[in-house]
Amino acid sequence: MEYVFYGAFAVGLAGLGLSFLLACLRRISTRALLLLTGLLALGAAAAGVALGINLVDRFTKTEPIVLALGGLGAAAVAELGLVALVRGLGRLEDEERLVAAGEERISAMLDAHAGERTRDLEQTLSRERANASHLLGQQERKLTTERRDLIARQADRARAELSQSIEQVQERLEQRLAAWAADLDRGQRALEARLNQLAQRQGEAIKSYEARLAADSDYLRTMNEEQQAALARLRTELQQVGREVLEEGRSEMEIHTDERRRALQELATRLRDHERVVRESVDREEAESLTRVAAIFADVERRQRENLERALDRAAGRLADEAERRFDSQIKQSREKSAQRLSHELDKAMEQFARRAEKEVADRITEVAQGTAGKLERRIGEITRAAEVQHEVSAERLRMVTDRLNEALVDAERRIEAFELQIETEVTAKLEALGRTIRAADV
Repeated sequence: MEYVFYGAFAVGLAGLGLSFLLACLRRISTRALLLLTGLLALGAAAAGVALGINLVDRFTKTEPIVLALGGLGAAAVAELGLVALVRGLGRLEDEERLVAAGEERISAMLDAHAGERTRDLEQTLSRERANASHLLGQQERKLTTERRDLIARQADRARAELSQSIEQVQERLEQRLAAWAADLDRGQRALEARLNQLAQRQGEAIKSYEARLAADSDYLRTMNEEQQAALARLRTELQQVGREVLEEGRSEMEIHTDERRRALQELATRLRDHERVVRESVDREEAESLTRVAAIFADVERRQRENLERALDRAAGRLADEAERRFDSQIKQSREKSAQRLSHELDKAMEQFARRAEKEVADRITEVAQGTAGKLERRIGEITRAAEVQHEVSAERLRMVTDRLNEALVDAERRIEAFELQIETEVTAKLEALGRTIRAADV
């Protein structure tokens, strides 16, 4: 019998646990809880009746009956508490629905207010962007006009400077060319004078030799050796005279070359090299002229000796006449040929020197023109770089204005975020206050 009471106690506890679980899950109604409470109360009453009977007529142990009575009574009381719990949970659900509805209304109001505020800020930002774009366009047009005017002024200044420099260079070149032409004329006149002196000396020497030959014509056979010696002396004298004339001409050329070098110091290394080449060619031509004159004199001497030797066998008188005539003709021919060759070679050397000088002058003019063009290009490059720097400054100003505008936009966005955060904080505070008010009302 006692196991029945233990089973009743266990059934009451199990029903209480199941009811509590279903109440927590909100799967049981208040009516079912009241029904379970009534059943547990009936069970407790039956246990009380059984306890009274057992006290009068002991039919089993008292402890199981007391345990069943206490357990079923406590379970009935707990079931009543579960009824109150279920009702409280229902009220809490209603309050949560009311709070959610309030939050939705407040969120809708905040969204509408934020949308209006965002539209106002967007309109303000659009106006500011339009104003900034207009100001930037005006500033850019102004900077472009200033840069164009600056470039035009710099280009005009560069053209004027270039024209002045070209005129100055042309004037200097004309002056130098005139000086060179005067130097060349003076050198040519000096050479002509020296050639005339040489011709006079040669004529005087030939006349003296002719006088000696006429005086010694009767003693031709006996004075053959003396005549040969006289011819040798004459040849030596002529060579000496030629050397002196050539040395004087060379010294004159060197003096003239020194003067020309001093006058042409700006022609630098290449002109000096060409002058050295000219001097070498003149020396070479002079040496060749001396060689040719010596060869002609040697040929004349050989022919005269042969003629004299042949004439000695035939007739002394005819030999003297023929030798005198041939010697005169040979001397005249050699003198004329020497003078012509020397004049021709000097003219050729002067022409070569003039051509080379003209070439050097043309090269110098080309170099000056190239240098002037290079200076102009550098000036144009400097002007371009200045314009680029001005453009960079303008771009830097535009970037600064853009950065300021971006900073203003970022600041406006930060203010919007701060405003939204403030609104959310206020809404949260209001919801918390509303929840506290609801909880206070429930209490």
